[in-house]
Amino acid sequence: MSVNPTSSLPLSTNLPDKERARMIVEQNKMFSAQKLSLVLDLDHTLLNSAKFIEVDRVHDEILKKKEEQDRLKPRRHLFRFPHMGMWTKLRPGIWNFLERASKLYELHICTMGNKVYATEMARVLDPSGSLFAGRVISKGDDGDPFDRDKRLQKSKDLDGVLGMESTVVIIDDSAKAKILKGCKVVFSRIFHVGFTNHHLHPLWQTAEKFGAICSNQIDDEVTHVVAISLGTDKVNWVMSTGRYVVHPGWLEASTLLYRRANERDFPIMPPPPSS
Repeated sequence: MSVNPTSSLPLSTNLPDKERARMIVEQNKMFSAQKLSLVLDLDHTLLNSAKFIEVDRVHDEILKKKEEQDRLKPRRHLFRFPHMGMWTKLRPGIWNFLERASKLYELHICTMGNKVYATEMARVLDPSGSLFAGRVISKGDDGDPFDRDKRLQKSKDLDGVLGMESTVVIIDDSAKAKILKGCKVVFSRIFHVGFTNHHLHPLWQTAEKFGAICSNQIDDEVTHVVAISLGTDKVNWVMSTGRYVVHPGWLEASTLLYRRANERDFPIMPPPPSS
């Protein structure tokens, strides 16, 4: 994740006079309230999403059970969107962060996803419309400035972020953090038997996004085996050579911390003895 001032943003200087006047009015309001604009990237900053086709059958069933349990909580973190064919999980601590940030900044959402996705995520993060107040920037915005929900007014691009460059801060994952650079990861018994597109699995994609190299084959360059059980050929080999065997939670913890998590905190536990 990176925090960037907008000195590098291509904010247009060719805005219509009416739009420029509106921006000046809104900017003065922010100055009076002693606030800046904070633009928050959705994916891998506020939440993580995966398409149904990227999740194998076993993990899909696990997610469905967790999502049913999550519905009972006052603030849920896991969502299933059949109309978009997508799972979404909010980042830990997201509610506290947004509530505190809204007192200091005028909040905006920005995503490379399309309008439908941006609107749905805005509803998840801000059901009442009090945090973002319709300030949503998406890749696929069209000429219609409103969605069905009229409080979700759409900005066409970053020109829609009100105020001058000096009043805007952006938080996103464009820095492409390499907390896992130098790691070569092999997975053991993570993928369902019938799932052959391993590179589409969320764990594989997460590891690569954060700098790791993923492979299906064991070789001398492998540093980690991510597994859910002991006793496989891959696990036995990596343990015999002094490399790391870790639970999948190690990958998730590393992405949340934006650094390589301590492998000793994510051991593979042996099954309980049979009675």
